[in-house]
Amino acid sequence: MLPQMMPLPWIIVFLFLFFCFYSIFLYLSMISFSNKYSSCLLKSSSISMVW
Repeated sequence: MLPQMMPLPWIIVFLFLFFCFYSIFLYLSMISFSNKYSSCLLKSSSISMVW
C-alpha cells in the first residue's frame, strides 16, 4: 500500500511546480506583449500626431 501511495505527492508537487512555472512564463510573456503593444500604440499615436 505504501509504495503505491508514495509517488502521488511527488506527482502533485511536480504538477504544482509545472503550473507555477507555466503561469510565470505566461505572465512574463503577457508583460512583454503588452510592452510591445503599448510601444506600437505609442509609435502609431506619435505618427498620427505628426500627421
